[in-house]
Amino acid sequence: MRDYNFKQNFSWFLNTDNRINFGLNLIRHRFEPGNIKASENSFFQTLNLTRYNAMDGSAYVSNEQKIGDLFSMEYGLRLSVFQQMGEGKVREYLNPDSPQADEVINKISYEKGERIGSPFINIEPRFSARLITGPTSSVKASYNRMAQNLHLISNTNSPTPLDIWLPSNKYIKPLISNQVRPSLRGDNRFLGIFTYGNEPQGLGNFYKWDIYINDTLLSQSDFLIFASDELVDGNYIYSFEIFTDFHQPSKPEDRRLKLGDTVLVKQTSISAFAYNFYFQLFNQAQTGSLFSVPPANIQGNFTASDGNPVLGLFTAHDVSNSNVVVIDERIENKLRK
Repeated sequence: MRDYNFKQNFSWFLNTDNRINFGLNLIRHRFEPGNIKASENSFFQTLNLTRYNAMDGSAYVSNEQKIGDLFSMEYGLRLSVFQQMGEGKVREYLNPDSPQADEVINKISYEKGERIGSPFINIEPRFSARLITGPTSSVKASYNRMAQNLHLISNTNSPTPLDIWLPSNKYIKPLISNQVRPSLRGDNRFLGIFTYGNEPQGLGNFYKWDIYINDTLLSQSDFLIFASDELVDGNYIYSFEIFTDFHQPSKPEDRRLKLGDTVLVKQTSISAFAYNFYFQLFNQAQTGSLFSVPPANIQGNFTASDGNPVLGLFTAHDVSNSNVVVIDERIENKLRK
């Protein structure tokens, strides 16, 4: 998938208690799932998967408002418009609600730049509020409505290189999600790393995240981050926190993420055996408290030459790399709000 992105944001300081933010975003998506090129003497045939194009536009307006010294809120609306574009062909099926490959009744061709079907238009309200309850604590709540127009298509329980992305179209409707998030935590601000994405349907997926700061892996047991899909199977994962740079605000030298640092996250799809190995490793590392698990041997898949098991894990897995993020002034300033 290749994107061409234009984005512009504006801020208007109406007064000391109100800051209005507004902007627009326009993305041109080009989906190129891939192709298979057969050699001259091959038993297989050359196959070119269908390419898709789409325009993804949005505009938003929001207001950050302070009401007194203890209460603040942010509210606004986002308008999203998603339109599939030509060049391309669209199949029509005998039963559009349940299309089958052997029930194609027509094919409609569209020229380059021609609109395919009607656009998907969605209004997405956003609201968040914060009440300061003490010198270092606050209560927070938020509501977000989002429309997802890019869909990961997979026929396996784990991500593979054969997975493809498709746009919302006549047969794949936008995924609408509503999130309500209460929160009670200290009022100090920290930098965090969050992941977003659509979890594939079907139980049995396991994930691990490796965090690299300035190309160095956070390898301590405290940063062993892994999860299963037991509670989130098939859902869109919004703002899943995988790392937060907690530190004493009075000791900025203890920060792990500093101005100018680079951050890279590698998400791996691991096996159930690997998940259990990391789970045992994490539990055995968290010793010394009243509720610690009893000491036990960690089950790996390595053996010594004499046949006795040794600590270790051999595994093969899919890896997806995030973009490299630089902690710049814009991100740093969010700590000072």
